[in-house]
Amino acid sequence: MSNTVIEIKSPLGGKEKISVLTLSLFIIFVILSLVYCFSITPALANRKDELSQKITKVNESCIAGCGTCTKYTKTRGKDYFIDSMNNEKEEEIKRCILTFWNLSHYLAYIIVGYLFPSMFIESMIVGIAFEYFEFLTYNCHDGLDILYNALGFITGMYLRNSLHP
Repeated sequence: MSNTVIEIKSPLGGKEKISVLTLSLFIIFVILSLVYCFSITPALANRKDELSQKITKVNESCIAGCGTCTKYTKTRGKDYFIDSMNNEKEEEIKRCILTFWNLSHYLAYIIVGYLFPSMFIESMIVGIAFEYFEFLTYNCHDGLDILYNALGFITGMYLRNSLHP
């Protein structure tokens, strides 16, 4: 199974050869990420034990604040932290240009760009659709995630081209 290579073709012209094992691990990573984002994280935010609170603190962290950047963060949903009872955190995050969740988008898209370097447009369509899903279902969307997705993809594509010219 690990040596079997398949070719993935996109209707938009992207084409990649990838091992079945790598693709399977990527799909598992995506599923686990979704479970973490929409199920585990909200449950942890409402628990009072020390470990849950520490994890929630990381999930709700601001990596790079910017008091004058609120015009860029206006695209964040009103419930950026799903099921959070902390209204102070929701207000504080409006002055944050790089959140933990933005960073997670960037890192995930490094993987996408590395694995599928010819599928930039396709991956951006998926990212935009996902933000729209977040808007419709949880109001936890963030337009900046699309920017971080693109930057992560470009980084991953650069790493792949550098490591495997």
